[in-house]
Amino acid sequence: MSSENLKKCPFCAELIQLEATKCRYCNEWFTDNSKESKIGEFIHSSVNFAKEKVDSINEFRNSHLATPTDEQPLILNELELYDSYFIWCSKKYTYEDIGVIFYKNSIERVNGFKTRESIFSWVIIPKYKDRLSEEEDIPISMNYKPLLPILGDKKTEQIKFMVEFMRKKSFISRYERFKKEAETTGQYIIGGFGLRSNGDLILEDGVHANIVEACKNNLVEYGESWEGLKSSSRDPYTLIIYKSHKPIFKIFEIDLNTKIEIQTLANKDINDLVLKNIITKGSLF
Repeated sequence: MSSENLKKCPFCAELIQLEATKCRYCNEWFTDNSKESKIGEFIHSSVNFAKEKVDSINEFRNSHLATPTDEQPLILNELELYDSYFIWCSKKYTYEDIGVIFYKNSIERVNGFKTRESIFSWVIIPKYKDRLSEEEDIPISMNYKPLLPILGDKKTEQIKFMVEFMRKKSFISRYERFKKEAETTGQYIIGGFGLRSNGDLILEDGVHANIVEACKNNLVEYGESWEGLKSSSRDPYTLIIYKSHKPIFKIFEIDLNTKIEIQTLANKDINDLVLKNIITKGSLF
């Protein structure tokens, strides 16, 4: 059929015959003189109006989670995130300048319902590219705990979003920095311990445990949930290696087993990858 004999339906944009008064695709009437057409137009315009309002509300609600661009930054206090750089206290940095990201998201629950959520997060910019000096490094604080449990969700969401954005942007440079350090020293530092490619966890006084052997013997706990009475707890930031056996239960989150606790708050994304490499491939990186 020639396109000259067709017209586009104003409701669904499908091509229909020029003489048609009702669309065979969406069943809308578009003859001005028909009662059905008037009803169809009213319903269609009402649906579009409602959709535009919903989209506008969602855009407003999620404006604090908009992915930053170089033209439109995401701002939180003195921190401004752009796509290719960020500004802290009026000074410009690249994401490659980030050395360590500390992050902990704490959620308190009673009877299964969230009563409070807080964020502990620090982004560290080392003064020296090849090492952290602690005293001279630049910390960016992104900590937040609302005064009331039901308040502060929007800011909590924004901090989590911004931390994750900075994680992704800086991952390769942080990964390469710690890979180079591990190749030089023969170990990867995690939670104050030196971790070797064979799974040994060492301090100055020697080897304290082996992660590979502990996993084989089911003596490792990482991010497991514990529940009792009205409360529940889960700590995905502490790697626990038990000396003999896992506890059957915990009372007030306390167990009497001899164990090693390793905090993974600093660069958890890299820590998780290194731990996976050791267990599955027998190498750090």
